[in-house]
Amino acid sequence: TGNASDNGPIVETGFEPAFLMIKRTSATDNWVMIDNKRSTTNPRNKFVWANKSDAESTFAGTREVNFYSNSFQPVSDGSDDINDNNATYLYMAFAADPDTEAPTVAKSFSTLAWTGTGSARSITGLGFKPNLAWIKIRTQSYDNNLIDTIRGVNKQVRSDRDIAEVTNATLITSFDDDGVSLGTGSDVNKSGDSFVGWFWKADDNE
Repeated sequence: TGNASDNGPIVETGFEPAFLMIKRTSATDNWVMIDNKRSTTNPRNKFVWANKSDAESTFAGTREVNFYSNSFQPVSDGSDDINDNNATYLYMAFAADPDTEAPTVAKSFSTLAWTGTGSARSITGLGFKPNLAWIKIRTQSYDNNLIDTIRGVNKQVRSDRDIAEVTNATLITSFDDDGVSLGTGSDVNKSGDSFVGWFWKADDNE
């Protein structure tokens, strides 16, 4: 949750981020992408947007993020797309370096493909209970749908749009031990169409 301060909230990740994507879910705003190769020192301020074709922009003093050894922190006040006051944000972060310890889970990412039936059903074969699902229909021009266990199965954001999150109870109805249960929504289960889903388990840090 943003605080519109240049001393923004510290978001613990358990590792130093190399790549960070932030999306405001409580209102329409952009998908911001920051990394440690284009911005090599704090504050990181070179942004590109997943939902735009714009060239890279540098936001010195207005949109900046610090990367720490176990977290990140927005450090510019009132920036709508990363730190507006009381705004809700979703993020995805990838580590700068692999863990030096053996992972505590055997498997934390997998891909599934299926054909829609239009009826409520389960898809299995992940080998773990997922926490994040990214689902795309392959045979139609529909949205990229992201659903996770933090916001709940009825909350959806779309990576191809800058709109706020929406409530949709027809996509995923539950995250299960070996996969997910699908509802009847056309974005994930339209009869006769092909789908692909990418699934992640929560991080493997203790």
